Amino acid sequence: MTRPAGVVPSAAVVYVDNDPVALAHARALLATSDGVAAIAGDLREPHKILADVGAAGLIDLSQPIVVLLVAVLHFITDDEDPWGIVKVFRDAMPAGSYLILSHATHDVLPEESARARNMYRSASSPLVTRSREDIAAFFTGLELVEPGLVFTTQWPHPEPAPSHQHPGMYAGVGRKP
Repeated sequence: MTRPAGVVPSAAVVYVDNDPVALAHARALLATSDGVAAIAGDLREPHKILADVGAAGLIDLSQPIVVLLVAVLHFITDDEDPWGIVKVFRDAMPAGSYLILSHATHDVLPEESARARNMYRSASSPLVTRSREDIAAFFTGLELVEPGLVFTTQWPHPEPAPSHQHPGMYAGVGRKP
């Protein structure tokens, strides 16, 4: 089997989750993959996550890394300081590293966004939609990769996005210079 271009066989992946069921499932799926681990952690404790990853030797934090915060920051309330959480990861990332994130927004279809927030009102983590400006702040100090911070439906895909897809999330990739 040939590897796709850009695949780095020595790359390591660490999945972090605070949900015991999701973590057990991830560990079961990842048990057969070398260089892949799943650890317990809460995004609200970024220093602990970084310490655990470093102490376990799971990822070399002196080499460029990629931090994926996909569809998770909208479950962190403003009181929990999501910008401060992301800053801890950005500060720990060596030059040449990337931050990839997606985040729910209320910029388009505000009525649907309000309904979604209401559905999560009594959940353990409420849904917090944010504006493009608020989401862009997560990339402070990073260089946005083209096409920039755009709706997920605007990211390049091999196939055009179906017309029924609504732009309810922004996504971006930032590179640390």
